[in-house]
Amino acid sequence: MAVSSVPLCVNRYSRVDSGGCGLTFAHVDKLARFGVATKGFVFVLVGMLALLAALGGGGRVTGQEGAVRAVGDWPLGHALLLAISVGLAAYALWRGAQAVFGLGAKAGGVLHRVGCALIAFIYSGLALAAFQMARGAPEGRAGHGHARVWIARLVAEPLGASAVGVAGGAIMAFGLYEIWQGLTARFAGELDTSGASPEVQRWTIHAGRVGHAARGLVFQVMGYGLIRAALDARSAEMRDLGGALRQLAQQQFGAAILGFVAAGLVAYGLYTLSTARFQRVDRAAPA
Repeated sequence: MAVSSVPLCVNRYSRVDSGGCGLTFAHVDKLARFGVATKGFVFVLVGMLALLAALGGGGRVTGQEGAVRAVGDWPLGHALLLAISVGLAAYALWRGAQAVFGLGAKAGGVLHRVGCALIAFIYSGLALAAFQMARGAPEGRAGHGHARVWIARLVAEPLGASAVGVAGGAIMAFGLYEIWQGLTARFAGELDTSGASPEVQRWTIHAGRVGHAARGLVFQVMGYGLIRAALDARSAEMRDLGGALRQLAQQQFGAAILGFVAAGLVAYGLYTLSTARFQRVDRAAPA
């Protein structure tokens, strides 16, 4: 039976307690899958742009917001940006539902809920940025262009530097977890590929392995940048995804390193796109 034709893992999540608003598993299922697919598409864009830059074929080294902005230059770009904004908002709502209702969390999974809430916050901001781009907002007004300013302000506050340092350590720890996921393929337990061919199953796992490992490396750079910002009180050390990729490109053999990591991000995006079909919705979606 095809995976997409059955309600995955309905069990106790067949009806989410949403205060009587009638939110059923079917609604959550569609919301989650559309959002996950949009997120995967954005990661493919980030990876492809960086890979082209590494190969000298144009492209640009940028993060998720920059990749989304690049879509605006395509034919029907504003319509595509609007669709992306809706998809990212759906993903943010799904992760918010995980945080509020405990979807995918084990008993007492406080860290899981906090992580989902943080991801929901980040992607809601990215969804808003995409919506503003679709409306024609100039660069600098849409999105998170002032992240470094916020980090600088936080570092200047009492205990702010400690908070930034802890956040950097947590990001690095999550990066190590992502690398471990890539090495062990433990993420496979979140998928139901029973309706797919053996070849599709095999390539989904391969893409997930490479993608998780590449993301883990990028998170190491991002987390280290936050720790440096906390220790040196220099917000310039703070790096988002695009900044982490640029930092890798500046190393010895930077083009090769950037190319490998960019290819890994493409693989992660493709893996995430596949999870839009195979994801067990009562489990944690890819972060």
